Amino acid sequence: MPQPDSSIGILHPGVMGSALGQALRQGGRSVLWAYESRSEETAERARKAGLLNAGSLAALVKRCEILIGVVPAEAAHPVAMAVAKLGYKGLYVEASSVTPATACAIAATIRAGGGRPVDAAIEGPPPEVVGTTKLYLCGPHAAEALDALNVTTLLTFRYLNLPLGGASALKGLFMAHRKGATALLASLLRFDEMKDRPEGPEATSDGPVKLTETSYFSFSNVDLYRKLSTVESAARLPALSVVLKALQEHAP
Repeated sequence: MPQPDSSIGILHPGVMGSALGQALRQGGRSVLWAYESRSEETAERARKAGLLNAGSLAALVKRCEILIGVVPAEAAHPVAMAVAKLGYKGLYVEASSVTPATACAIAATIRAGGGRPVDAAIEGPPPEVVGTTKLYLCGPHAAEALDALNVTTLLTFRYLNLPLGGASALKGLFMAHRKGATALLASLLRFDEMKDRPEGPEATSDGPVKLTETSYFSFSNVDLYRKLSTVESAARLPALSVVLKALQEHAP
């Protein structure tokens, strides 16, 4: 097999993957993807991000020293298996939202094919603004991956002194915290809409949860709720993106 160059391959350029590739490209790295079996929508994202089309997965594997997996959880292991079957020997950074057990299974697959697996976790939105997105890396080859990828200010890199699976476990904690906080905030917003209705303070069946009047007054004055001042008086429950944007903009 020909020796790979210093290119980075993105599997695949969805919303997060294309933004990640663009950030690395702006840092001076050549970033590739493979059009084979992908949609035109994916191709358009890749073009806008300035990613180079290697054509096929086989060509991508031959040309890249680093592959970054950013795919739906159910596709993560099958994609890794396809890469391993092609004899990939480089760094394989698994950054999909998978469980620690799946991350370890993917690592075993990549290692069996001769590659060097790295467990990774992306925390934050697609990296378009400095300081909003972190990439956590762990495993025996994490330091090597960090040195190779740390070329852009749009990503904050964090090395975790943990075995493979540690970054994916951290990612699970991030997701649980985010979803729990979002559910609480959405419930408080819904309650704020309904608290002055004649029928009482409880949410109707279309509300996310029921809150007592005591719990409303206990929570409505905390600093976290005041951060939502831009949306808390909305006539209807705002979109989740609006809630998260308000939290981000008013974070201490």
